[in-house]
Amino acid sequence: MTKSRPSICVLALAPRGEDADLLLSQLYEHFDLDEKTESAKSVHEALMILMKGDFDLICIGENVPKQMLEGFFVDLKKIEQNKGAIIILVKETIWPTDNRKAMAPSGFSGAVQRKIAEEDSRLLVELLAQRMHQKEVALRVREVEQAIKRLFDELDLVARERKRGWKRTFNTLSSEHVERLSKFDPTILEAYFEKLALAAADKKPESSEPLAPTEPGMYAGELNVPYKGASARVWDKILKARAREGEK
Repeated sequence: MTKSRPSICVLALAPRGEDADLLLSQLYEHFDLDEKTESAKSVHEALMILMKGDFDLICIGENVPKQMLEGFFVDLKKIEQNKGAIIILVKETIWPTDNRKAMAPSGFSGAVQRKIAEEDSRLLVELLAQRMHQKEVALRVREVEQAIKRLFDELDLVARERKRGWKRTFNTLSSEHVERLSKFDPTILEAYFEKLALAAADKKPESSEPLAPTEPGMYAGELNVPYKGASARVWDKILKARAREGEK
């Protein structure tokens, strides 16, 4: 079988090492496994491994004692980098007609059998696609977080140059950038404006001259992007706040 899936990092937890090894060998036939993929024989060992890396898929054998699993889930929530990991219960046998999501206990995203069948593969492909999308969203949100500082640096530069009588267009938030982000996932754009509003509340303008709300290129609506609702209100709040600060 040709493997065209993205590389995934897997942790297999099973008291018997051979069970984990068999599962990983089965997964390798369907997916590209990251070199950091590991196996563990105990809950304690698994948690130590999870603290060191970012895992996409955590596979737990059905023979792990229930009381140990309860503690595992409590401690797993404290490990920030693995909060979005998919947790799968691995059973010895599952009938093809069984609902692999419905049969999984609380805390698990689904169940697969140790020797992966086509039905198991389809479930994992679906869940991993969601995981990869979430990781990409998180990456892009971090990228736009870094852009916020540059945005406000340029905003202060506009204010300083206007004070000197120079004309400057505010171009940091380009329409192409906004369109690209919103097309991938609207939540990125929402997160951007939320963080932008928080940054605006903390940031003091460097120039004493207030910026007029009609400054060319400042309003989101002038970027040729159909902004509505929260995004337009955020820009209005930012500009008015900076104008008030400048008047002090």
